[in-house]
Amino acid sequence: MVHTALSAVFVKYPLLQSWISFCTEESSISATKLPEALQSNPRRSAFQIVYETEMNHFQWIEDKPEYVKHFAESMEVLGH
Repeated sequence: MVHTALSAVFVKYPLLQSWISFCTEESSISATKLPEALQSNPRRSAFQIVYETEMNHFQWIEDKPEYVKHFAESMEVLGH
């Protein structure tokens, strides 16, 4: 099996893997609860509903080094 031009970019630049994973796995799950968050309780974010927490995203990842690394790599991609 051979990579396409697009998939080869993700192999060549591992930070892009973190960014795509953040967008598709972490952010998209919160997006599914956005209507509920907007309609039911405007003081509670979609993230808080999904992860059943009162913490915001940054508080929640604070003691999860694997998420901190993943998030930092994702944001690094946006800085380029």
